[in-house]
Amino acid sequence: MKMFSRRLLSKNGPNCYLPWSQTFQIYKTSTGVDLAETKKALSYIISALAQKIPVLIGVDNRSGAPAANPDNSTDHFVVVVGMGTDEKGKFLQFVDNATNNPSTGASFSNRLYYNSTTGKITGKTAVTDYRNYPGMHDYIVTQVRKSIKK
Repeated sequence: MKMFSRRLLSKNGPNCYLPWSQTFQIYKTSTGVDLAETKKALSYIISALAQKIPVLIGVDNRSGAPAANPDNSTDHFVVVVGMGTDEKGKFLQFVDNATNNPSTGASFSNRLYYNSTTGKITGKTAVTDYRNYPGMHDYIVTQVRKSIKK
């Protein structure tokens, strides 16, 4: 799925994400939330979006540890493209590449919210066919990768 997120970054302008060393690891299923990294990551996202730079993020979306990612937590990648405020609070708007249907992949309901009590950033995707796989749960942001304009 990361490959599709990379393509999305490229299609939305000359952007790319930086290497693993430029990643904020904000949550692991084994250790929970890293509040210091989460604050840095949120600050980075706000700054990047102000410069119209989309941000690649990793999410934990199902039970079990994925073998493909070194943090043993990240199952899927989405791209944060905006932010705002609604009745639930401040949110990050994301595009989900788990579908080829633009009405759900780029839905205005694809939102992630920061919980100041737990420190988690969580939300739901509008991609219902993907969301209904066995073991799926709300997205929990695990990592934020810095992006740059080429």
